[in-house]
Amino acid sequence: MKHPLQKAAVRAAVTAAVVRCHRRIVRDVRSHIAPLLARGDYESAMAIHGPGAGDITYRVDAVADAAVEELAERLGRIAPVRVLCEGPGEIVAGGGEPQIRVLVDPIDGTRNWMADLRSAWVLTGVAAEREDRVPTTRDLLLSVQTEIPPSDRVHGSVWIAQRSRGVRVGKFKLARSGSSAPRLERARTSKNPDVRSGYYSFLRYLPSERAAIGRLEVEFFRKAQKAVGLVPERTYDDQWLCAAGQLMGVALGRTRMFADLRAWLAAAAGTSTVASHPYDLCALLVATEAGAVVVAPSVEERWRDLEVPLDLETPVSCVAFASNAIRKHLEPVLREVLRECYSSVRANGDLTTRRSPAKRNARR
Repeated sequence: MKHPLQKAAVRAAVTAAVVRCHRRIVRDVRSHIAPLLARGDYESAMAIHGPGAGDITYRVDAVADAAVEELAERLGRIAPVRVLCEGPGEIVAGGGEPQIRVLVDPIDGTRNWMADLRSAWVLTGVAAEREDRVPTTRDLLLSVQTEIPPSDRVHGSVWIAQRSRGVRVGKFKLARSGSSAPRLERARTSKNPDVRSGYYSFLRYLPSERAAIGRLEVEFFRKAQKAVGLVPERTYDDQWLCAAGQLMGVALGRTRMFADLRAWLAAAAGTSTVASHPYDLCALLVATEAGAVVVAPSVEERWRDLEVPLDLETPVSCVAFASNAIRKHLEPVLREVLRECYSSVRANGDLTTRRSPAKRNARR
């Protein structure tokens, strides 16, 4: 018997429901925050709502909860569904054992967007439920990523990816009702990004971990300069606190490599951190169907494609490359740096890279 998501009509209905939900979220959260930004009340715009399943939730996050609950109800009319979202938690709809798992992040990139600095994104990933295990990112069949632009923009974009079917993109006017569907076309991405220059982002968040990540970054660029001819004067950083936005940059080829190593570093050092979670990466297919490569960092000889459970709690680290060619050049470099870091943690008990006494004496 065919799974519902194997039917084209079901996939189309699910996609339409998700896009409708995203448009409502864009409308609702912009309507909430617009008057606050208009009078310069950034404190109210950035007000905290409370703790979430995996991260702090802000007041504007709670505005989107009603749209997620409506999405669960709509999808439940198509097939029994389990919807997971940081605010509402788990919602089961449709009666019977859930056949579809949907992971939603109503606002990824909240912090930058609340301050009216950058776009945020509504993210949804859809997979078939499994009897033997929790579905993972490798089970994703559909990802939808919709832009929530800052206040001075009049258009937004929506990206829709289906596994092995590529990614399509469309623009919509923010003033229009959420019921109108944007016209979609095949996404255009950079085919041959130059590994020697461009944006390379190592995501940093907590002040306590910035020095350690900074040392990894310095060592990576030193080694990459020798290994692949990377030009330091033509490499740039973009500290956009938004995993989906960073992956979009990689998918378009504008960012050559994006590394979120926070969870990996914390695990290596036995400490805690504020990390990405599966809901931050539930639109992963948008990047991979566009040609990007997203892997799990480790000290192993070859890194595997990212595979994490589609839940709300698992801390996630990932490295994304704009193409397989860039991965071939840069993965060995970063892997060597992480191995040295791991050895340093085991030897010194922290993330500090310490010179040997002979080297310290030589510098004197």
